[in-house]
Amino acid sequence: MATARAPRRFCRCACFCSENLYVARYGLHLRFRGEQQLRQDYGPILRSRGCVSAKDFQQLLAELKQEVERRRRLGQESAARKALIASSYHPARPEVYNSLQDAALAPEFLSITEYSASPGADLQGLLQRLQTVSEEKRIYRVPVFTAPFCQALLEELEHFERSDMPKGRPNTMNNYGVLLHELGLDEPLVTPLRERFLQPLMALLYPDCGGGRLDSHRAFVVKYAPGQDRELGCHYDNAELTLNVALGKAFTGGALYFGGLFQAPAALTEPLEVEHVVGQGVLHRGGQLHGARPLGTGERWNLVVWLRASAVRNRLCPMCCREPDLVDDDGFGDGFTREEPPTVDVSRAAMAHVGSRKRSRSRSRSRGRRSEKRRKKSSKDASRNCSASGSQGRKASTASGTEERSKQKARRRPRSSSSSSSSSSSSSSSSSSSSSSSSSDGRKKRGKHKDKKRKKKKRKKKLKKRGKEKVKVQQAEALPGPSLDQWHRSTGADDDGPVLTDEQKSRIQAMKPMTKEEWDARQSVIRKVVDPETGRTRLIKGDGEVLEEIVTKERHREINKQATRGDGLAFQMRAGLLP
Repeated sequence: MATARAPRRFCRCACFCSENLYVARYGLHLRFRGEQQLRQDYGPILRSRGCVSAKDFQQLLAELKQEVERRRRLGQESAARKALIASSYHPARPEVYNSLQDAALAPEFLSITEYSASPGADLQGLLQRLQTVSEEKRIYRVPVFTAPFCQALLEELEHFERSDMPKGRPNTMNNYGVLLHELGLDEPLVTPLRERFLQPLMALLYPDCGGGRLDSHRAFVVKYAPGQDRELGCHYDNAELTLNVALGKAFTGGALYFGGLFQAPAALTEPLEVEHVVGQGVLHRGGQLHGARPLGTGERWNLVVWLRASAVRNRLCPMCCREPDLVDDDGFGDGFTREEPPTVDVSRAAMAHVGSRKRSRSRSRSRGRRSEKRRKKSSKDASRNCSASGSQGRKASTASGTEERSKQKARRRPRSSSSSSSSSSSSSSSSSSSSSSSSSDGRKKRGKHKDKKRKKKKRKKKLKKRGKEKVKVQQAEALPGPSLDQWHRSTGADDDGPVLTDEQKSRIQAMKPMTKEEWDARQSVIRKVVDPETGRTRLIKGDGEVLEEIVTKERHREINKQATRGDGLAFQMRAGLLP
């Protein structure tokens, strides 16, 4: 059967519609599953941020529901916008849609990436060729684009902004900007930038973060201007690595600031500030806490590329800090992947099936011909034995010897021949009787063999059933749900990828409330519980629902006696048998 390996399917995590909902008024990322959960998880901190009255809370609730609905429709609406732009939009600078050329890249960037791809490249040699902003935080600066290319790209983006084409939000925090895959710049600009230039560079700088296994991205341009977005709160990127390139225009303020890796925003006291330089890019890890200071004057446009490695994020979603719950998505999705089942060539499979049927029929016909030959041969041997019984003693003994040899060959094991010193009549009769006894022995052996096979099959079924029951009992007695450490140990031994630090583990455990699916899974576990005071054994479902009480036969009789005590007296009274 011919099979063809289908390409990987890119997906997103289901947490996208419920986790990390950003509320700019309160500067919070919230997890939202309903009003009761919101009050329980975030009530105190919301009140401390100004959400005090019932009106404030209802306004927040409506805002969260609207954002959840927007995220659910995001894929469908983005595809519709991309199709409309491709058919109706007329660019002002068509040259930026051509495949990325070396002339658009800074000479320093070409030199750095060429060294990174060379056989003898190492980290120390690379660090001598670029600017290290923070060795501790592993933040670097590198020239990326030339000034003419930044100007051309900026003119095209402003032309698109002034057009009447539909525009989507670049991410869940920024309101103004452009998604490059909707504009048609993903394939000619960002994909070759990632595959040809950023891949070898990131492999040396961030090998522990999937830098050498980048297989997808999400690229967008953000705009900061008076009357629009002016600043950006603390956040993490939904990426393993990030490239942030300043395109222009003239502006003051708006510097980037950085905290620690997966640091809580409330613990940020002395952030590291990094100023923007047009044409230059800042490289950092996606989990590095960062934000943008308020814009002073002018307009600031930045190209942001989220670089993703499915080998890393398939193990742990960076947004919900759990094993991802994959949902199919368009394009690169959110960088998660899963293998689709292989496709089958139906026509070849049908031909193979027909061929196998023909071979089976030919094998059955050949078996029939062989059995017919054996039957004819046995009938000839029987007729020879009958004719030999009326001949001389010498011929009878010879015939008996021949028959004995044929029996030995047919039964494939040695048997002792009968005594040849008997008379002619006795030897012929012994020959015919041995022929009949051999056929009856064959039937008995076949019957015994079938009985053995049936018994063996029954034993296998019983053992399999006992094994399943034993596994069920062990699962019922086990505690529900593996811990994060158990999961990480079981997966980290075989797969390549970053090892979680103690700081990351504590952050994950702290921000991991139990979901509805986890609660349902916990409540579906059935355990045996023994009451130490009464000695009773009960089957408990979840946290306390009693399914069944297991008692002995004697205790069962006692319970029945207590339950039916007095029934005979009541019957006699109803029947009028008592005075």
